[in-house]
Amino acid sequence: MRWIILIMVATGIASAQPSLTSPAPLTLTADEEQLLDEGMITGDRIAGGVVLSIFVPFGAGQAVEGRWGNTGYLFAVGDALWISGLVGIVANHGQDCGELSTHCNGWDKLVPFDILLMTVVKTLEIVDASVGPGKHNRRVKAVRSKLGQPLDDEARVIPFIVPTDHSGGVAGVSFRF
Repeated sequence: MRWIILIMVATGIASAQPSLTSPAPLTLTADEEQLLDEGMITGDRIAGGVVLSIFVPFGAGQAVEGRWGNTGYLFAVGDALWISGLVGIVANHGQDCGELSTHCNGWDKLVPFDILLMTVVKTLEIVDASVGPGKHNRRVKAVRSKLGQPLDDEARVIPFIVPTDHSGGVAGVSFRF
């Protein structure tokens, strides 16, 4: 009987022992620390940013998303360019631009260019307000993963099916928030 107990103790499950050396601490770059401070861009900020980027110039959508310093200022410059062109065109509209006239200064020739510039800037602004937060959130998740932090900050609805012993199963919905 003693031999059986001795064999059971000797062949039991081994537990992991703590390491004698501690793991090296993780160091973050300044960019990674800033990403953690900014955190994830939530769905309501994304929706507000897209709507504002459609109707309000100067990178307002990116400002709502907290990304004006990344790309919003570029759209502010682009919007200022096409708006100043529009103001110049409107201010010189209606002047006699005949061959001998010196009043027009060529503003009438800028209309197609200004329309093209406005279309390109507004399209890129809307696309950036839609796509940019996803890129930002992926970068935040990568830093959190590096640190071993939880990755999900969003509520989720997850359907599940679990088989039982011999017949049937259990189905349900998991709400995570």
